[in-house]
Amino acid sequence: SLDHNTISVSVSPPKYHTNTSDDKSRQDDTKHTYKDSYKDDRLDHWSTTENGALMARATSFIYRKIIASELEGGLKNFFEENCQIFLNSEGEQQLDYMDLYRDYERHIDRFLDEFAKHEELTAVEVSHRLQDAVQGNRAAAKNLEMLLAASEYSKFVSMMRRKAREIQKQKDQEAVAAAKVTTTNRREEDSQKLSNKSDKDDDSEVETYYK
Repeated sequence: SLDHNTISVSVSPPKYHTNTSDDKSRQDDTKHTYKDSYKDDRLDHWSTTENGALMARATSFIYRKIIASELEGGLKNFFEENCQIFLNSEGEQQLDYMDLYRDYERHIDRFLDEFAKHEELTAVEVSHRLQDAVQGNRAAAKNLEMLLAASEYSKFVSMMRRKAREIQKQKDQEAVAAAKVTTTNRREEDSQKLSNKSDKDDDSEVETYYK
């Protein structure tokens, strides 16, 4: 599996030139700013390298697995079935959280192993190549942090709480919709009863008239 202990990130700020009074003759050639440096970084994007592309695929693979259904080998059902205990528990940490997190962590490790096999690499080889991809590149390092965050406890709790709120919101919306249907049905029933009563009253008046 991949973790912060097996991958170190070393990033240096982009180099840039500054103009001095001793270098006025070359001012046009050496004029360079931070903005230009970041523009150059975008032109030579980290994901265009072999190892950078590997990291982009790994990140996409893991997060797609997290949101995929159980039939697709993902964790959508796992989140839906276990997230309710995280509802209205901001700031609280329960023992059940850790048990679920360990299950989640095993799933993430399995996904990483699946990805390595798909790439015809070992997990160690993937780790080394990801480490190479981030050296001296802060954008690549940020992407790696996002990949590693997928297996962190705080990220897990955050995703569980978000899913719990989404499901609760859906339930509330369904309850409101059901209440509206019930109210509409009752109004239609009351209207029909009044209509029937009116018809009966009319029939009674007709009968009385002809008597």
